[in-house]
This record gives sequence, structure tokens and C-alpha cells, in this order.
Amino acid sequence: MEAQALSIVAVRGSFGQVCVLAMDRLGEAEGRAAAGALLGQWIGDGLVESIVD
Repeated sequence: MEAQALSIVAVRGSFGQVCVLAMDRLGEAEGRAAAGALLGQWIGDGLVESIVD
């Protein structure tokens, strides 16, 4: 799932789209947690350059 999530954001997709992917795959509660974990990992790894609205 992480590869698909990275593909989404690589083409300037939104984190909301990543959340939908995760929830579609894992269900609502587990998908939200997984998306949040990915975001935390990406921030920790230095992959997130900025957050825009």
C-alpha cells in the first residue's frame, strides 16, 4: 500500500486521497491509523517537504 500511496502524492495527489486508499483497503478505523502512520514515517524520513492547504 505504501508504494501506491507514494504514487498518489508523487503526482501532487492529496493526503485525503491516501486516506481513501488506506480506508478502502483496510476499513475506516484501521485505514485512518495506517495513513497517519505513513505520514508520520514520511515526515520522519524527510520525505515531506511542506504541507499546503
